[in-house]
Amino acid sequence: MCESLADGGRRCAAATRPAFERALGELSAATSMHEHALIQCTHMEAVVAHAASRTGASQIAQLIASPSTGRRLRGYLEACLATAHSLDRQREAVEAAVVELIHRRSRPATLFHVTTDTAWETIQEEGLRPTCKDRSSAAAEQTPRVFLFGSRQDVDNALGNWLGEEFEDHDGDLVIIEMQTPDDAEPTFPGDETSWEWSTSHPIAAAALRAVDRC
Repeated sequence: MCESLADGGRRCAAATRPAFERALGELSAATSMHEHALIQCTHMEAVVAHAASRTGASQIAQLIASPSTGRRLRGYLEACLATAHSLDRQREAVEAAVVELIHRRSRPATLFHVTTDTAWETIQEEGLRPTCKDRSSAAAEQTPRVFLFGSRQDVDNALGNWLGEEFEDHDGDLVIIEMQTPDDAEPTFPGDETSWEWSTSHPIAAAALRAVDRC
């Protein structure tokens, strides 16, 4: 189904071909350079729209390669095809930027990590380093990562269940660490931006960490 650019898509060749063929007809009938230039300006949007479709781009490329295509028309078609390609790249870049913006806005602003008071002393010097031995639901993961919680509520839930059991033999305090969400942090369950568990494969500098609670 053909969609207009205004509807968020690109129009297919079936929709753009009539205007393109009309432009070709008028360009072929032009009797002066001035008339040819005027027609080029008038129909450039239609020709570029046709060039933006795969079929249209192929048709225009064949015309450019044809020995029977005049020099002026060839140059015009080349310019229109280049414009279509440039607009296509710009469109892809904008779409990628929008996806990234939506992704970033849906991510939690901060993440959390739980450690012992003794480990916290070292972390304040060295930061958090990726490890395969971290306490997490993905403990069997062989790629070193820093595992983090998606919210303070997730921390409390874990401490009231499996994580609390992991630390039950520790005689000191547990330290809850907060940090800005690292750029490369990913949810354990791909696509779930509300995931209770996140991780990163990169170290997190000590300066980015702060202890927000002890329990």
